[in-house]
Amino acid sequence: MKFNDLQKLDQDIIMALSSHRGIDNAVQGKKLAQHLEIELRTLQSRIEFLQRNHWN
Repeated sequence: MKFNDLQKLDQDIIMALSSHRGIDNAVQGKKLAQHLEIELRTLQSRIEFLQRNHWN
């Protein structure tokens, strides 16, 4: 699976986690979810999906 094949939300999550602005706050999750303007549970679900598909 290529980066461009992912949903826009998944691309945004990967970009936020890979940049220094979000990596420190990603552990808490709430701040990253706020930054992405999504629910925390949605963020958790998308990260689980990405991990299952080897995007970690």
